[in-house]
Amino acid sequence: MQQIVRRTEKVLALLLLVGASNLSAQTTPTPPVQQGAPTAKPAAAPAQKDKYAKIRHVNVANGGKFWVGFAGQMRERVESWSEFNFGALPAGSPLKRDDMFALTRMFLSADLHAGSRVRVFAQAKSSLSTNRELAGGRRTTDVDEIDAQQLFAEARLSASRPNANALVLQGGRFEMNFGKQRLFSNLDWANTRRAYEGGNAAYVTARSSITALWAQPVTIRFYRPDRRDSSTRVFGLYGTTRRTNFGTDVYWLGQHRDAAAWNGTAGQEKRQTVGARLWGPTRAQSAIDLEGEVAYQFGTLGTANISAQMFAGQAGYTWHKVRRTPRVFLGVDYASGDDAVGGDVGTFSQLNPQAHPHLGLADLAGRQNVVDMSGGVSASLWRKLSGVAEYHVINRASATDAFYNKAGGVARAATFGTSKAIGSDLDLTLRAPLDRYTMLMMGWSHFFPGQFIKQGGAAANAAKPIDLAYVMFQYTL
Repeated sequence: MQQIVRRTEKVLALLLLVGASNLSAQTTPTPPVQQGAPTAKPAAAPAQKDKYAKIRHVNVANGGKFWVGFAGQMRERVESWSEFNFGALPAGSPLKRDDMFALTRMFLSADLHAGSRVRVFAQAKSSLSTNRELAGGRRTTDVDEIDAQQLFAEARLSASRPNANALVLQGGRFEMNFGKQRLFSNLDWANTRRAYEGGNAAYVTARSSITALWAQPVTIRFYRPDRRDSSTRVFGLYGTTRRTNFGTDVYWLGQHRDAAAWNGTAGQEKRQTVGARLWGPTRAQSAIDLEGEVAYQFGTLGTANISAQMFAGQAGYTWHKVRRTPRVFLGVDYASGDDAVGGDVGTFSQLNPQAHPHLGLADLAGRQNVVDMSGGVSASLWRKLSGVAEYHVINRASATDAFYNKAGGVARAATFGTSKAIGSDLDLTLRAPLDRYTMLMMGWSHFFPGQFIKQGGAAANAAKPIDLAYVMFQYTL
């Protein structure tokens, strides 16, 4: 406990040094590569006054042409797990199957503008965790004591008239969100969030954009400065266009890794992903909403060829004129697996995703060798309180490939069992945006192990149902 207190004192000292008392952390102004929805700040009520308006735009010099905006965010989440990892622990392990711990994340940013064309954005981060005694201990997704989450320079080249088309160039350390974040995301659910170092260029119009990027992922180091992973390169093009009733994404994304291994095949990986996504209601004010995405991967792993695919989608129906505005939805997620050990690779790689909202909120499965059928209902429950109940049935796509976890690693080898049935996940979530700054959220997930888990885990008493309960508070300014 004393260690946590000392770390908190360091963070508070950092905040005071930059002159931002009462700021805890920050949601990033969206750079051009962030095509996804904002990750944190609740929508503001139109009539509500912004009590932090004075720090949004602080004139520095040259008659207001040089100005800086400050922002921040603090998030606290308490998680309670029961029978983590289906109750599996190595013999004699000091770790636990059941545990409760707290995850604290604080962001602070300064957004410096020199006229309308030049911008420098800096974001500090502190991610802390109490003692996590589950398998894996405290992970790099939990702890990054003090570091720079983002630090980039931006140049905007456009005509002088308002809302003109623009070419936006960025270089430095930045986050990336694309589409539904199935393949590229800043991983906001994690306590540390994901970032990259490199550059990107985006051509932006009122209804569309196309982004070219080259970057390397940033490796989290608990108590030392983070640094880029020189063994991995990501690059590509991502285009999106929006119309009144629908939107379209088309992309080509490459990822090269110096060393990788998939189902008995290893070597240097050069993997390309091409895909498309469509979303929107069927017509204006329609009760039906649709979203779908398909992607194909090709390339080489050592001397072997890569050929893999995925598709995902959801259809929903909303009763707009009914009290509480209920919505029902059905979804499917598929990502191919490998047909045989060794040789050519058929396992889809999820790249750098946000797995949390797609494949069950217990966060057990990744988008690799997986078939997930899901359905649920959402509604406004009381004032600002909304709720979602959903159910997922998760299977392996191929019985000769592994069950992969949310990070893309092997959770259970292909030989763990012969069945494809991984299990099913029941999720209940409550969300209450109290105002434009404050959000409360709580949830419960119960994962029922399937036959595949029971086949390999029954003898070791490691095929038990998993429970996750959490409460989260977030304050964004």
